[in-house]
This record gives sequence, structure tokens and C-alpha cells, in this order.
Amino acid sequence: MTETLHTPSTARQADPFPVKGMDAVVFAVGNAKQAAHYYSTAFGMTRVAYSGPENGSRETASYVLE
Repeated sequence: MTETLHTPSTARQADPFPVKGMDAVVFAVGNAKQAAHYYSTAFGMTRVAYSGPENGSRETASYVLE
């Protein structure tokens, strides 16, 4: 029995927006403080910015990690 394998080369060629890198990843989570702590501890990221109720953002809390 002979099987023929087809590679999806046409799918690779037809991609109008190939991802070559990324600048940012945004996570929508229920507890931003806990998520920021997890990523900084697990992956060695450093918190560089914060926005939340303490400085005028009433409805959301945001952390920037590098």
C-alpha cells in the first residue's frame, strides 16, 4: 500500500499576513496583580509600569512587564 503525503505549501504561500515577530502580548485576566506576579516570577520579567485605581484608571488595572 502506497500513501502520498501532501504538504500544505499553498497555505504557506497564501498567508497575506505572516507573523515574523511580536512587540506585545496582552492578556485579559480577572486578577492582573496575580498574573503580573506569576509572569515576573515564572519567566523573570520585570514590572516597568502600572495603571490602576490608585492613579486614575477606575475600571481596569494594567501592568507592563519586560
